[in-house]
Amino acid sequence: MSTWHNASVDDTDKDAKLLKQALGPLRLLLGPLVDVAAQVKKQIDAEDGGKEGIMRELRELAAALDRGEIDEDEYDDRETILLDRLEALESSSS
Repeated sequence: MSTWHNASVDDTDKDAKLLKQALGPLRLLLGPLVDVAAQVKKQIDAEDGGKEGIMRELRELAAALDRGEIDEDEYDDRETILLDRLEALESSSS
């Protein structure tokens, strides 16, 4: 039984090697495209995360004001900073 199992593993290894050899030229062509797509996705995720992060900070800031943890002057100052960051992020992605 172990001989059959070993033969099966060997056949699988051979099949995998053959597949890699057959797809080699295709991998060479698609490799750079996959890299570019990964970079684009990373940039989009970073931008979305940035916007979401700023929006979350704005919500937390409003909640802190509602709870009386900060006064309106501090709220206004911090809100201005966050809105400026959001505007800069949106203008850089346009």
